[in-house]
Amino acid sequence: MYLPKKDIKETLDTLEVPVFQENQTVFNELPAITFKVTNNDVDLFLDNTISHQNIEVQIDIWAESSVEASSLLSRVEEKMRNDLYHMNYSADVPNTGNIFHIVSRFNKSI
Repeated sequence: MYLPKKDIKETLDTLEVPVFQENQTVFNELPAITFKVTNNDVDLFLDNTISHQNIEVQIDIWAESSVEASSLLSRVEEKMRNDLYHMNYSADVPNTGNIFHIVSRFNKSI
């Protein structure tokens, strides 16, 4: 079974912004990215071996402005697409204070 966390972290680290697995409540620097694997299920052949996996990753973007968050989302989408992930959801989340937040989800079948 393929466990994607390490590869996702390495991909997102190339964006040169802080990247954290799961949620962090206090950011020392913005923009920042948090991510988590929300699904990693397998389909099996009749002989009980893995035929393929369905992976879903949630990536949250945190920034000081809506424009900065959207710009980073565009860069995230390109990096994830290059790693054969398909963005299937993206939305602004009401901001808290001066932090703008975009949530996005990416799927990949291997």
